[in-house]
Amino acid sequence: GDKVLALVNLHGFAEQCITDVDATWKIPNTVSYATAATLVVSYATAYMAFDRRAELKKGETVLVTAAAGGTGLAAVDLGANVFGANVIGAAGSAEKTALAKMKGAMHAINYREQDIKTEVSNTKTLINI
Repeated sequence: GDKVLALVNLHGFAEQCITDVDATWKIPNTVSYATAATLVVSYATAYMAFDRRAELKKGETVLVTAAAGGTGLAAVDLGANVFGANVIGAAGSAEKTALAKMKGAMHAINYREQDIKTEVSNTKTLINI
């Protein structure tokens, strides 16, 4: 059968489980199970933060710290491209801020060279993820 990945509430380490088809995705043959698992963990974490905790709305501004890490990149991607938010990505180097911008951040802050508080001080609505 196909290699698949699924979000499950319980029994995630079981060899077999029952889950909703809408929470199941085919894994391409070129992608390992380990790589696929990291994607779902990162994106599910970011999605839950935006949808269930922050209740992020289109046009709101969200600050994503560690924007070049696994979950940070997922948060930048989902925030900008799925939720339609104005994403500010904060990371510790020019290369990392460039990566956040490539994923969809409208503005990036290199926190080793810029002060985050100063950079976001004029932001009316700010959700820090």
